[in-house]
This record gives sequence, structure tokens and C-alpha cells, in this order.
Amino acid sequence: MAIALPDSHKPKDRPEPRGVVITPEPAGDPETHHGLNDKTQAASDSLVTSLSKSSNPTTPSFLSTLHTLFTTLPSLPLSSPIWTLIEHLYRLPNHPPPRTRDPSRPMQIICVGFPRTGTESLAQALTHLGYSHVYHGWDVVYDPSDLCYSPGWVKLARKKFYPVADNHSFQFQSQPTITRADFEGLLGHCQAVTDAPASVFAAELIAAYPEAKVVLNMRRDEEKWQESLVKTIIKANESWGFWVASWLDRECFWAWHVYERFLWPALFRCVGGYGELGSVVREGGGRWVWREHCNMIRGLVPPSRLLEWYIEDGWEPLCKFFDKEIPDIPFPHANEAVGGWKAREEQCNKRWVERAFVNLILIFVVLVFLIIAWWWF
Repeated sequence: MAIALPDSHKPKDRPEPRGVVITPEPAGDPETHHGLNDKTQAASDSLVTSLSKSSNPTTPSFLSTLHTLFTTLPSLPLSSPIWTLIEHLYRLPNHPPPRTRDPSRPMQIICVGFPRTGTESLAQALTHLGYSHVYHGWDVVYDPSDLCYSPGWVKLARKKFYPVADNHSFQFQSQPTITRADFEGLLGHCQAVTDAPASVFAAELIAAYPEAKVVLNMRRDEEKWQESLVKTIIKANESWGFWVASWLDRECFWAWHVYERFLWPALFRCVGGYGELGSVVREGGGRWVWREHCNMIRGLVPPSRLLEWYIEDGWEPLCKFFDKEIPDIPFPHANEAVGGWKAREEQCNKRWVERAFVNLILIFVVLVFLIIAWWWF
């Protein structure tokens, strides 16, 4: 979905983004790649050619293929069949069924603000007000492995930003519509949604749930918001340890895949490879994306259905908007400084990185055994 803003709403100090704007092109044009340049298409072709030349893992060409694989992957378009193959190799052992909606618990609130605008504090506040369950970006990666819905979010992100034909021909088609049924399979147990899923799919969620109220959660100080973004999300995006662990553990792979390859680059309109997201945000590109996102929401949602809210506002505007009594407790502050994020990060390390390290040791032992066997025999 491409939404044009009036010139009067466009920031005049907007810097040129270094990433690639993800706007699908009309179907049927062989010269376009849905916002992806010829360099990424050439990278995909190069990798496919390299893989086709090497079928024997004992030959030097196999090592060359591995080198090509890891140096080319960052620039491969996410619509490439190579990524489909990799996702198949890292598929999770269990495929949870689509979630279902209890008719007595409809979706009521969509909080479409960007990350680091009090999303977790807002989720806790909505829980205190009686909404259950409030879906947050952490839910995407903290579901247990037998209930991991990360592949479902990858599927929706690819459907929105990298649509391909359903017959596995990998030919680009016209922009598909993400329906209410698509969201219900992931959010059917929720009465409210916030953080990454809501901000990345804001326009689609607003259209899918016309009866739900919309909260545009923001921060007044853009500079502090950008600093918080760099300390948390950009730090994770630029973590080589996290990236290496993602290749050694399946759950970690999907956590990295859904956020660092799809949701965050899509939200900030850059798909230029590892490190590009950090450059765009640090140079101020994140600010104009945020402003345009806010203007888009104002254009999509009538005032009677929309609340523009800052975390500093606390309970009163929220409770008035939802017709709720103000709780007799302080407003939650889940992520003061980086304390809340730090705790989540440590939980990730314990859950994924330690397991990835064990897998790395097992791989090393197997390789040593194979080398000894080859040398001996």
C-alpha cells in the first residue's frame, strides 16, 4: 500500500534515505523488482549459479559456494527462492494451528505507534484496564517453540512487501490484500495489539478491524526517541553474535529473520543489508519515516476513533478515550532507560545464544571426527 502525503505534510528537512523504499511496483513490468535494485537481483542469480555448480561437499567448489552464500545473503531480495529454501531448512518441528477468536472478546484497540514510544508500558496499562490479551512485539519471539508464530509474521510481511505468485513460479504479482482472516490466525486470542506488529501493519489492521479504536502512541522528544532506538533496536540489528547464533538455532533464526530482515527494515523503509538500518536511523531517516507514519494514521482514522497519546500523559486520556475509570496505581513504566530492554535481552541470550553455543560445540566435534576419519582411512 502506497499512501501519498500532501506536500504541506511532508517534512522539509527530510534527508535522503540510504535504504531502499519498499513500495511495490505495478505487476507485469519485467524491469522492476518491487523496490529492489539490479544489484540484489544479480546477487540472487550469482548464488543460484554457484549452488548449481557444486553438488559434491568434498570439493573445493563447495567451500567457494559457502563463501558466496554468506557474502551474498545480505543483499539477496527476500522474495528470492534461496530464502524460501533456507526457511524450509530452518523450519520449526511444530506448526501451531491458527488462533481463533472468542466472539465475546473482539479486537478493541490497535496501538500503531513506533517502537520505543512506550509500547510495553502501554501494553501493561491496557492489561490493567481489563483488556486481554494485549499482544506486544515481544510475543512474536517469546512464544514457546511449540507455539511459535514467527513464520506467520514473516509470511504476512512477505505478502505485503514482497508479493509473489501463489503457484511457486516466483513471478511478481499485483499487491495482495492482507485480510482480517490473516490477522485472526495470529491475533485471534487478543483484544489489543501494540508495538511492531501494529506499526508495521497499521494500515492493514485499521482496515481489517474498523470497529477497533486506534491509539497513536508517540514521544514528544524526537532526539531522545532516536537515542533509545539506537541503544536497543539498532544495537540488536548490528550484533554479530546474535547473527551467528541465528544460524545455529532454529528459534533464534526465526527471531532474527522476522525482525532484522523483515519488520524493522520494512518499518524504516530500508533493505540495504546489515548495518544499513543503523545508518538510516543515526542520520535522521527514522525521524521523517516516523512523521510520515503519523500523518498516514491521521489520514486513515477519523478523529472520533483516534487518540494521539504521549506516554507522559499517563492514565487520564486513555481512560477517557476507552470510557474506563482511572486506576488507583501509578502508570506503568516498563522500559525506563534501557532496564526493561536489558532484562529481555538477557532472557534472549539464555534461551537462544546458550543453545546455539551447544550446537556449535556439537558441530565442531562432528567436524573433528570427520577429519580424523578422513585422515585415518
